[in-house]
Amino acid sequence: MPPISDELKAIYASPPTDDYYIETLELAHSQLELGSIYITNQLSGWTAQLESGTQVFYEFLPFMAIPPSAAEEGNLTLQVAIDNASRAIMEQLEALATEPRESIKVTYRVYLASDSATVQNDPPLRLNILNVTVTTTAISFAAGLDNLRNIQFPAQLYTTELYPGLAR
Repeated sequence: MPPISDELKAIYASPPTDDYYIETLELAHSQLELGSIYITNQLSGWTAQLESGTQVFYEFLPFMAIPPSAAEEGNLTLQVAIDNASRAIMEQLEALATEPRESIKVTYRVYLASDSATVQNDPPLRLNILNVTVTTTAISFAAGLDNLRNIQFPAQLYTTELYPGLAR
């Protein structure tokens, strides 16, 4: 797991009554209508600042995220379950599943309720969705690092159109 701030460590260890942490997810893909879907489990939604300084609004969508534990050796997997997912989000994700050449990127950020300008897990956890399970009311997925064995080698195809000297 990426390093977390001392403030977040204190809240994880012994949460005070006046502050708490807020988990957020960003689902990004080049074919999404808005480029990214921003969601939070904060009931009223949440406006926060990304690492780049951009302000975004995270829409409320109940989810549970289980970040990878520090004890896992080489297995960096984020488990996410999104409940009551709207039909619009489900349709967008189903449309992306038909073109699997580009994976959906997920970014897991944690903020403190008292500080919407600072991401507490800096750098945030950025992974690719590996598998998705969709039911009538929920979406669950596992996100991890891409499997390098599935990448075509060489990445560029040497053809006679690109390199006419290959034709003999």
